[in-house]
Amino acid sequence: MPQRLLSSAAMAAIGVLTAAVGLAHAEPEKAFPRETPTVEQTRQAVERAIDFIQKDAAKWRADKKCASCHHGTMTVWALSEAKAGGYPVKAETLGDMTAWTKERIKDIDKPRDTRPGFSMVNTPALYLAVMAQAVPEQTSISADELKQIAGHLVQHQEVDGSWPGRPRRPRIGRRPSSSRTRWPR
Repeated sequence: MPQRLLSSAAMAAIGVLTAAVGLAHAEPEKAFPRETPTVEQTRQAVERAIDFIQKDAAKWRADKKCASCHHGTMTVWALSEAKAGGYPVKAETLGDMTAWTKERIKDIDKPRDTRPGFSMVNTPALYLAVMAQAVPEQTSISADELKQIAGHLVQHQEVDGSWPGRPRRPRIGRRPSSSRTRWPR
């Protein structure tokens, strides 16, 4: 195991053990709440979180002008989960966020770009497809769009079964510049 990875693993283990020892020695009434939150308290917490997500997504969109690979899709996913769970979600907000996020997947049917570093899987498409499977009640991604995303994944798969990473990203430390994902054999 490379020295840097071993050091990181050791530090993570020490951190987890320190936290566990701290909780074990803490006074139980201070370490853990005495009472389980009520259904109403839980519902209020979720509703506050939904309100935060909706406001934060609007602020991100206004400030960054970017759906990013995850910000837009994870907002659509969270709001779809909340809606499926019976929580109040503004239809206009979910619809607007979905349309904005889907702008990132509008060209996934185009032929694969053969330039090195440009033949990547569309990350928002992947997240939206997983969301559609995880939240069957969602209405953000249609069956036809799921088929389109599946075609995109097949089109970008390498002969060896992997998908190309993002080699254009700047290196962080000794981390490899791309990643490969393979289906288990």
